[in-house]
Amino acid sequence: MLEAIPDVVPRLFKVSEWVELEAEAIMREKDGPLEKNLQTSKTRPSAIVECRATRKKKEKAIMTEEENLKSNLVPLVEARPVSSPQTSMGTVIFETGDNPSAEEIQLEGVNAADVLCGQVIPLLRYLDSKLGKYARPTNVGSYVELVRNKTRVKVAKAHAVVEKQKQLREIEAKYEVLWKRLVEEVELRKSSKKACESLRADIEFIRCATVDLRDRPEAFQVAFNKESRRVDELIANLEKKYQTHAAEVATKVKAWAECEAARILDLELIERLR
Repeated sequence: MLEAIPDVVPRLFKVSEWVELEAEAIMREKDGPLEKNLQTSKTRPSAIVECRATRKKKEKAIMTEEENLKSNLVPLVEARPVSSPQTSMGTVIFETGDNPSAEEIQLEGVNAADVLCGQVIPLLRYLDSKLGKYARPTNVGSYVELVRNKTRVKVAKAHAVVEKQKQLREIEAKYEVLWKRLVEEVELRKSSKKACESLRADIEFIRCATVDLRDRPEAFQVAFNKESRRVDELIANLEKKYQTHAAEVATKVKAWAECEAARILDLELIERLR
């Protein structure tokens, strides 16, 4: 168990860094997942760029810190003469300014190894389960790389969501324009329908008026012919009456002439008798 501890130490620093990043991700998920925030609110591209730059800076700082820790641990492990695994671990991890005895170093090494194993083994089991959950077909170098890949996936998803929202806004804008055009066409169709109904009523009225005007001369012609026949009859009756009256007048004139001649004869006879 103690021989495996020097190999665990560099990994432990990666694990601690990964735990910090995981805790930060959990806190970020508690505050609100990035996808939900992007779905429920309008995300600006500048905010995503700033978040990406901040994460890149954090990743670079973690990588430099990891390299510094590795470079610092390797000289410390190589500088100490290793007589036994217990003394080497006691010297590397729990190095102090004093020079304790061999028994104290051995006891401290054993206690430190027990404590370290009791803390590290459950953590490694948890991280192995997380690694099995988020493992990819490619070889992941460390848990920091795993978190980095996870962050990249989240950023890619956020970028995809932003693009989808942008496309959705464009589609909604096109839909609004098409809807306005459709409403205008519907209103235009309604007005055209009303105008067509009005024109149809006018055409029907004009057709009725045309039929009436076409039938009216015929009625006038019939009435004129009827009146004409009546006038002809009246004229014929007047001619008959005139002829009858003329005959009567001629008879009366003739009778008057005869009466006048008789009166003249009577006057002459009266004068002779005197």
